Amino acid sequence: MKSTVNINYDNITIASEHLNGCDPGHCKNALWSIYNVIAKTKKTSTDHWQNTNLDILYAIGKVASFKDDGMATLILPEDEKLEIKSTSKKNLTASGFTISNKGGQALSYKGDDFANVIFGLKLFASICEKSGAYAAQFFRYGDISIACSGADIPAREKEIQAIIDYEKSLMGILSQERFNIISDRDRAFIAAFDKEMNAIGYNFIGNLSSVTKYTEIPYSKGGTSKTIFSRIRIWHENGEIVLRLYFTNIDKCRSYIENAPAHIKAAFAFEGGDCKDCMATCKSVKKYAIDGQEYYKCCHSIARFNNPIVEKMPDYMALLAEFFPKIKQV
Repeated sequence: MKSTVNINYDNITIASEHLNGCDPGHCKNALWSIYNVIAKTKKTSTDHWQNTNLDILYAIGKVASFKDDGMATLILPEDEKLEIKSTSKKNLTASGFTISNKGGQALSYKGDDFANVIFGLKLFASICEKSGAYAAQFFRYGDISIACSGADIPAREKEIQAIIDYEKSLMGILSQERFNIISDRDRAFIAAFDKEMNAIGYNFIGNLSSVTKYTEIPYSKGGTSKTIFSRIRIWHENGEIVLRLYFTNIDKCRSYIENAPAHIKAAFAFEGGDCKDCMATCKSVKKYAIDGQEYYKCCHSIARFNNPIVEKMPDYMALLAEFFPKIKQV
């Protein structure tokens, strides 16, 4: 699902109630120009800034007025220091809009279609404002189809909501360009693991945890608990993934681990990752025995599966069920 509503220029037929006496061709070109500005912003900006920038544009479009009959400059009421004007300066944003605080606040646009963009901003904001509760969302997703003759606003609201829901979902977030480094195989595993976790009552908590080297997908009970049940780590360097499961008393499942498939057993019985030297003060140490050998491992090194695959999913989920026999099964 796309992050913007796909519109075809040839299908734009603006309803007469939105023309306000203006030339239909001018209005059509103006809406098309602002639609492309929004689409470009959605595609190239980060999650936070794309919404912030678009919300600023929408707010200005709602309250600003044209400075003169040429409709080439928008100004805010009671503050002519803030205006939208043409600029020859280098773009500071991918959409072409620039926000500056020097000598009073100014929001400028650089582009050959300046006149259409400025007129389209005011026109589209006005049309969105008439549409009701979804006004801001219609603008944010560039849904200029609501301006067309015979537009079905309730149907468009449902389509916009579907886009919003998808973008907030795990696979929607992972569809962002920054996650293109994830291979199809790993993407398939993430989708399958997400489905399995949801089935036992554990959900992606709704946001990703990112640091310099990796991004993590955390899971908790119902997606709301502060206790993280498992994580999938995505390495920024190569897009490879690691599955991490969190357990406390390893010894209680000793027999199961000793007789588990080799790749499961190897996640507990291995060389390295020891905490033996600092176990007196380290709260993360895990002490347990496998096949008569004692281990003192850092909690971050056990139950860690590099490059997990869908084919081994039953083993991962069986391990979880062994440690947590009361987890909800659907």
